[in-house]
Amino acid sequence: MSASSAVSLKREMAWEILLSFGSMQLRAQGYSMFPTLRHGDVLNVERVEPQQVRVGDVVVMARGSGFVSHRVVSTGKDVEGGMLVTRGDATAVDDLPWRESDLLGRVRHVIRNGNRIVVPSHLNAVRALVARLFCRSFPVIRAVIEVRGRLRNGFRTPNQSIAQCQS
Repeated sequence: MSASSAVSLKREMAWEILLSFGSMQLRAQGYSMFPTLRHGDVLNVERVEPQQVRVGDVVVMARGSGFVSHRVVSTGKDVEGGMLVTRGDATAVDDLPWRESDLLGRVRHVIRNGNRIVVPSHLNAVRALVARLFCRSFPVIRAVIEVRGRLRNGFRTPNQSIAQCQS
């Protein structure tokens, strides 16, 4: 199976799960959505129509070889149809525009350390400050978070039965 057909199959399977069950779970990888999403969080993704997406929603998009979970910062249209512009909470630059057809769903809540946490539609002042500091001090803070997480989890590896999502 070629890499492009594997990517296509992965996307189709995610669509089928969302259409059949209305929601699915993905495990967050990365730090671009810190502090809202953290590496290892389990994201509960619900099916949503593009017209239901609002600025501030955290969405999961399919592009390239995987999924990306970022916050919607603007919406619009061009000659080819609807577009969404997203950005990670801890990043300084918007992502390239997404086609509405790349939208998989919206993140409603995450499971972190066994607790269900509702994803806020906007960052409050404290979380926005933390995100900006994280963006500027990424290597140091990432190392601290990794060590803290491993200590807290007893160096266990997360359940690998949940699909991965770049955040």
